[in-house]
Amino acid sequence: MAYVRKTETLIDDVVRRIRNMASKALGVYEDKTIEIDTAEYAAACEAIHTAAYRDAPQLRGNLPKSWLVGTERINLRIKDRSDVYIMRAGLDAPEHRKFEVPLHMKDSWRVDVDVYDDECTGALTTWVQAHIAKAEQRSTVQDQYREVERQVIGFLRTHASLNAAIKEMPEIELYVPDQYLRKMHEATAPRVKKEEQQSAIADLGIDRNALAAVAIAHRVMS
Repeated sequence: MAYVRKTETLIDDVVRRIRNMASKALGVYEDKTIEIDTAEYAAACEAIHTAAYRDAPQLRGNLPKSWLVGTERINLRIKDRSDVYIMRAGLDAPEHRKFEVPLHMKDSWRVDVDVYDDECTGALTTWVQAHIAKAEQRSTVQDQYREVERQVIGFLRTHASLNAAIKEMPEIELYVPDQYLRKMHEATAPRVKKEEQQSAIADLGIDRNALAAVAIAHRVMS
């Protein structure tokens, strides 16, 4: 087995691998856009127009053209009654058509429409709830991978070589790029055994079961 010295390049490559794994895991929880001609789209359009005339609903459909502005895209922003934003979504108008909203809603080059969560109905409510659930799941996954990175990198830094680190805690092999593992497994003349250093696993608060579980989940997804 060849000796693979711990270097900053190795550390950087392990960090990059962990973050790539995290990115792939988080991709599962990405929001889908609101597609035209769907129930969510129809409900979002209704919510936008309701919000646009919130202060004077009797004016909806009764404003002259000169008091309206046409736009091909609206930035839909959902917030609660304490004005905390829950989510944002871009909504595109159907081809060869435009949204029409009161002129005062256009801010320079864009149109933002704030909709309260309790103004959402039907399919839009379901879509917003799904967004909230995904956001919570994303946060959990992000926290898992941040902790994995902290533990793996902290542990590697306590060793002079990748060999010693993997010998003491084989689970971290799951986070090491293949080129380093291939190098480590190359056949070489046996080295003189050095005195074993004290383990840093307990000192760093490393959860070996969690490290293995996160990596195995990543492989299942791949």
